[in-house]
Amino acid sequence: MSRPPLARERVLDAVERVLIDEGPTALTLERVAERAGVSKGGLLYHFPAKANLVDGLFDRLGSLVESAVAHAPSEPDEVVRWFVHTSAWPTEQETSLYRALTAVLRSGDELETGRLRQIFDDYAEPLRRALPDPVLFESVRLVGDGLFLRRLVGLGPPESEVLDQLADELAARAV
Repeated sequence: MSRPPLARERVLDAVERVLIDEGPTALTLERVAERAGVSKGGLLYHFPAKANLVDGLFDRLGSLVESAVAHAPSEPDEVVRWFVHTSAWPTEQETSLYRALTAVLRSGDELETGRLRQIFDDYAEPLRRALPDPVLFESVRLVGDGLFLRRLVGLGPPESEVLDQLADELAARAV
């Protein structure tokens, strides 16, 4: 697979920054082109409409999730530990994308909300496959969502020792 053009990546980086720093009302083709350091024509080459900018962020996040899921363990106790720890420590790129897309969700667009819900579901799929008990699955998923939300709003996860104990406690229920 070929690597996306550098200008396209700069544009997506700029879209993230505009959404995070200035909010969705500032997301214009002109503003993004300015922040990305590309001409409006260059921007339109990669993203013919404003909606395509947001689509690009969803695609970027979807690729990150797809990669993470591809590397998830399959044993129930290990997948629980993986889910808890990756929820508590998302990468900076993931955090930035989720912050940007959360800004988009403020518009109340049901389609965008559904797309983000699907990404969350995709990320939880290894957990769903490994945990046939729906109550345990939902318990671990909610713990992960809470840990992720803390990180997203700038709060750190619990102390490492406590996080490990939490993951071990939930993993013990999975076997």
